[in-house]
Amino acid sequence: MTKADEDGVPHHVRTPNATWRSGAAPTAPAGEATHGKDRAVAGDLATAPAATRSPAVVAVISLVALAATIIVLTAGLALAGALIWPKTHTARAEILFPITHEQPTGFLREDRSMTTQLVLMQGRPVLGPIADQQQRSVEDLQEHLTVAVLQSSEIIELEVTDRSPERAVQTVQAIVDNYLGLGQSDQPTLRQRLETELVAVNAAVADAQVRLSAQEDLVAAGTATADTVMPLQTALQAQQARQRQFQAQLDTVNLAPMPQLLTPPYATNVVTPKPMFAAVVGALAGVLLAAVVVAVVARHRTRE
Repeated sequence: MTKADEDGVPHHVRTPNATWRSGAAPTAPAGEATHGKDRAVAGDLATAPAATRSPAVVAVISLVALAATIIVLTAGLALAGALIWPKTHTARAEILFPITHEQPTGFLREDRSMTTQLVLMQGRPVLGPIADQQQRSVEDLQEHLTVAVLQSSEIIELEVTDRSPERAVQTVQAIVDNYLGLGQSDQPTLRQRLETELVAVNAAVADAQVRLSAQEDLVAAGTATADTVMPLQTALQAQQARQRQFQAQLDTVNLAPMPQLLTPPYATNVVTPKPMFAAVVGALAGVLLAAVVVAVVARHRTRE
C-alpha cells in the first residue's frame, strides 16, 4: 500500500506546495500569501489618517498653508484699507499760451516764456486770494497743484487734487480766472500809456519838421546862415528816434500773446487709493513676508 493510499487521498489530486493535515484547512501558496500582504498594506496606507502620514509631507503642507494664509491676509488688509481710506479726486484745465514772436534765439525765448507762465501760475499773486478764501496756506495749495507744459507745446495743463471733487473743480476755475485776469489787467494800462506817449512824440516830430522847413527857407532866401539848420535837423532826428521806439513798444504790446482757456475745468476719476492696485501690492508684500516666515519656521523645525 502506498503513502497515498494510506492517507486516503489519491496522489494525483494532491495540490502542490500544499500540506494536508488532519483537521486543518489547506494553506495558500507562498506567492499568493505575499501578494495578499502587499494589498493589505496598501489599503492600510490609503485609509490611514493624516496623523500617520510622513512627517516631511505634513511639514510641507503646513508651511504652504501658512504662506497662503499670510498672502491672503496681507492682500485683504490692503484692499480693506484702500476701500476705507478717504478718496483723492483730481480736476484739470488746459490753457493755450501762443508764442508768436520769433527771434534768433527762438528756442531759448520759448522756454523762458513758458517757464515764466508756470511760475506766475503757481505764485502768490494768483494763489494768494484763493488760499485766503479757502482758509489754507499758499504752501498747502501749491502742494496740491501741478502745472506742466504738454509735450513741448504751447498748452499748459493745470491739475489740482482734493478730497472733494467739487472743490477741486472750483479751485482750478479760480486759478484760471486769477491767472488770466492778472495777465490782462496790466496790458490795457500799458497800451494806453504808450499810445499817449506816441501821440506826444508825433506832435513833437511834426513841430520839429515845421521848424526845420522854415529855417531851410530862410537859408535859401539868404536871411539865415546854413549852420542854423544843423541843430534843427538833430532835434528832428531825436524826436523821430523816440517815435520809432514808442511805436515798436506799442506794436509789441498789441502783438503780445494772450493766454486763453482751451479746456474748461473738469473732474477726473479717483486718483488714490485704487483698491485693485492696493490688493496686488498687498499680495506682493505678503509673498515676501511669507517667504521670510516660512524660511524661519523651516529652519527652526530643522534644528529640532
